[in-house]
Amino acid sequence: MWEALSEICEIEDRSPAELCTVIDRRRGAFALTGAIRIFITSYFRQRARSVGGVDRHGNRGLGDPQAPAPSAPGNDRSSPLMDQALDEVGPRRN
Repeated sequence: MWEALSEICEIEDRSPAELCTVIDRRRGAFALTGAIRIFITSYFRQRARSVGGVDRHGNRGLGDPQAPAPSAPGNDRSSPLMDQALDEVGPRRN
């Protein structure tokens, strides 16, 4: 689990503490460890789809998994892959 989280941190150019803080803010009723597992699983599922794969429902991925993270204000500099994985953990909070 921690190896996978480290790989995501490298891809997203974030520290493990920073990424865990973002997950913690979105986790709702999940325990933090469970929310991290959901995030990791969702992130890599989306990444697998993004390289041309399709899930069992016919959903395609979100594009290039190595694309630079967008820098739009309020986006917390997350890539589309990270945004999708965070949406699986819990709703955005304003």
